[in-house]
Amino acid sequence: MTQPKIIFGATPQSDSEAVVAIAKTDENSSCVSHVENKNLASDLSKRPKIPFGEPSIIPAKSKAPKILAGGIQRQRISCDISDLKKIDPTAHIAKLLNALQLINSINLDDPYFEDIVYFGAALQKEHGVITETELAVANQSTLSKTQDILTSILKTLTQLNPEQVFLDKKESIVKNLSKLIFLKPSARQVFDKYYPILLEQLECLKTSMALLRQDSLRLKELKSRYQSLPEEIAVHLIAANFIIQYLTQLNQGNLKEHYIAQLNTLDTRTSSLLSTQASVEMALLTNEVLSNNLNCVLATAQALIDEDLPAFYSAYTAALTITQQKTSTTQATLEPLHRIYLNLIQKLQGENNE
Repeated sequence: MTQPKIIFGATPQSDSEAVVAIAKTDENSSCVSHVENKNLASDLSKRPKIPFGEPSIIPAKSKAPKILAGGIQRQRISCDISDLKKIDPTAHIAKLLNALQLINSINLDDPYFEDIVYFGAALQKEHGVITETELAVANQSTLSKTQDILTSILKTLTQLNPEQVFLDKKESIVKNLSKLIFLKPSARQVFDKYYPILLEQLECLKTSMALLRQDSLRLKELKSRYQSLPEEIAVHLIAANFIIQYLTQLNQGNLKEHYIAQLNTLDTRTSSLLSTQASVEMALLTNEVLSNNLNCVLATAQALIDEDLPAFYSAYTAALTITQQKTSTTQATLEPLHRIYLNLIQKLQGENNE
């Protein structure tokens, strides 16, 4: 038989005494649990069976408009697709549906007629934000700096003209006397002087190109925002013209002045939206011209770095090698270098003229 544990130095008991002690403990615990259950049952009997009242059937949801506070029930503007089709017969169904949804959202019974006051204001605000961003891009000096770098590269390349560097032309006696005083540098000396300058200019060009790419991406984003405005403005104009006709025909006694005020406000907004629509069309053309200009400069600079200058360097070093091996250089020997040089100069002059 398992012996009971000795707690806090209690004297050990015999087997019979331990059995008696365990029996008394079980009897006492059963009495305590019986008393607790009795008290719990008495507490539960005092509580209500349904704490929140009798259950009731939930009524079906009404389709009628609810008036949550004091006032009058809002009157909807009577309009359908056929009415809007008369305003703009060429409009597609999606545009007419958007105009109808816009008309249904307007409350003409509002004493402050906020729907009319702020009608189309978000579109004009968006147009203002886009225009300011586009002007900021246009006024940046990144494009002009890039064009200045290309001009400086053109000037450096003219110092490496193969005909002037490699060939000895028959010149006047005065020039020949001046050469005796000031010795003409060799082709290698000219190349070693100006080609490092050209490399420094190319590094500046790469830095400027990274900024131009950012501007090009911004213009592309602005163009997508511009393109969404004409459709939205057209929807607002259809809705505005219908509401103006509706208010013109409306005559409700004491509310007549209230509707006339909204009519005048909406008429002013419609004229403003028409001006915004024309401005958006011009802004799209400006965006396209500016984007094309940026892309042309980027294409010229990228071709210069990737194709033209590496070809020019290869042909120039080859001509230098031939010059070191021969006593004189002929026009036929310099023909490949001269052709690459002229092509490079023409590209840069064309970009500079633009």
